[in-house]
Amino acid sequence: MEFKCYTCDMIFEGPGRKQDYNDPMYGPCSRIISDCPSCGAESAEFRKPKPAKNNSSPQDSCPAYHSGGCSCCH
Repeated sequence: MEFKCYTCDMIFEGPGRKQDYNDPMYGPCSRIISDCPSCGAESAEFRKPKPAKNNSSPQDSCPAYHSGGCSCCH
């Protein structure tokens, strides 16, 4: 698993451990954490961002209902 330390901004691989916590909105939750080998801070699991889809057309940026005042639709 990959983890990211937000204290020293390091991405590293290592074994993780489950941490249970109580979220005020969602209730009981858990996450996988690991200790940073550089500074020793608790680090969260790192997930690479998914690439954005690039198949939007210029019409997608205009609202569906044209009120006549939209400068991007003229």
